[in-house]
Amino acid sequence: MSRIAAGRAKWVLLVIVAAGIALGIVALGLGPARIGEIVRGTELDAAFRVVQGSLRSRMREAAPVCTGEFAGQRKTPVVLIAIDTIRADRLGFLGHDRDTSPALDALARDSLVYRRAISAAPWTTPAFVGIFTGQHPGALGFEGEALILPGDVPVLAQALCEAGWRTAGVVSHTYLGIRYGFDRGFERWDERNAGGHLHISSESITDLALDFVDEISGAETEGERPFFLFAHYFDPHYDYREHADHIYSKGYAGPHKSESDNFNQLVKLAAKGELDEAAVQHLRDSYDSEIAYTDAEIGRLIAGLKARGLYDSSLIVVLGDHGEMLVERPERLLGHGMAVYQGLLHVPLLIKLPGTERVGPITHPVSTTDVMPTVLDFLGVASPGPAGGASRSLLREDRLAERPVFAQTRRDGIRDAVVEGDWKLIRDTVRKRSELYDISKDPNEEDDLAWRHPEVVARLEARLTGWHDELARSRDGRPSAIAPELSEEEIEQLRGLGYVE
Repeated sequence: MSRIAAGRAKWVLLVIVAAGIALGIVALGLGPARIGEIVRGTELDAAFRVVQGSLRSRMREAAPVCTGEFAGQRKTPVVLIAIDTIRADRLGFLGHDRDTSPALDALARDSLVYRRAISAAPWTTPAFVGIFTGQHPGALGFEGEALILPGDVPVLAQALCEAGWRTAGVVSHTYLGIRYGFDRGFERWDERNAGGHLHISSESITDLALDFVDEISGAETEGERPFFLFAHYFDPHYDYREHADHIYSKGYAGPHKSESDNFNQLVKLAAKGELDEAAVQHLRDSYDSEIAYTDAEIGRLIAGLKARGLYDSSLIVVLGDHGEMLVERPERLLGHGMAVYQGLLHVPLLIKLPGTERVGPITHPVSTTDVMPTVLDFLGVASPGPAGGASRSLLREDRLAERPVFAQTRRDGIRDAVVEGDWKLIRDTVRKRSELYDISKDPNEEDDLAWRHPEVVARLEARLTGWHDELARSRDGRPSAIAPELSEEEIEQLRGLGYVE
């Protein structure tokens, strides 16, 4: 038996055992919190979390079928593939010198490649709020805390469901689950793979995604209803594991590997300069291995679409929600959420149109908030979002050339970024300091030009001020988004992912 097959068999066994333990303890009258305490720190920990996710996902079995009368101009299948925590510069088609992404490289050859895509935020929840709503997350109050997506805000899946598309989503991050309202508009929804950083999920995501394709594009639809599939891959997120088929390191015997429950410790060691170059390189090698493993599973999903005769006719969008700092800057940052440097904001974005009718690179800065209006524009579905919003269809390049793109974070400080042409300004409100970079010549943001170009700094700071005024007007009169009440198990999972101290 191969190592992969053996690992898969062991994982299946652990899930079965965890389910049995859960049923047994529940029979004794103990709740999930007590079960979590019993298995925490054991090999059953991640398996039990998957069992919990499976139980939660059953809430969606009674969801209404999308029965709206078809209201688009094209009956096109739509596949949105999102990769958590993936830097653009670690992919071959965007310049990486390692063969980490052969499947995505091949897809890029059939796609529009947005070489300067910027995430609205450097961590998951606000980033996906922007992707799903077409609005900047700050306009809805999503800045420094994971909140529930308000039910009155239009989202992509809901717009497509109401326009006659069958909709299905399969996700692998608790921040993108039912508790946070991201399942709205999806006829089928599965978050069993939101098992935390110990759970390797990409293979299961592909399996479930293809199952959904078979279900929602099957004979019973008689080809009358197109489908929308959302597949979310998580494995590049911490912790970084080396996969047997994708080994890039030369071996590391030091004490600072990426392992269970030590992420916050590694972040602190990195900040103090106590991770030597060998340890940092091992983290980067393992991160690349995670990307290569995920790419292979995305390749299997693409191959599945081709085998079903759906690839050529489908609109396929692939993007990252945010990137990852890998101890490359003087601040020695590791992880995500805390800054707005390119390592966190520059993400891959591919759009494959049916029949590959348009392909090639697009070099204007664009935002991940542009995805929703782009999809709806191509399909001919009326946008339910606010008129005159900042997001634009990426298929109308005349609207993009001079438009500034914004991002922000409120985790561990108050930082904003604006990209306009080749210029990028970062404003740290707490430190009252601005940084200015020419990212066409300095993509790694090593040469701060703020002192040399004060007129550019002043112009872009004024852009940020105007943008903040727009966000405030958008929030005015809206009820504040609220955070869900989390169980101890959910808080512990977020701690393991590095979101909670």
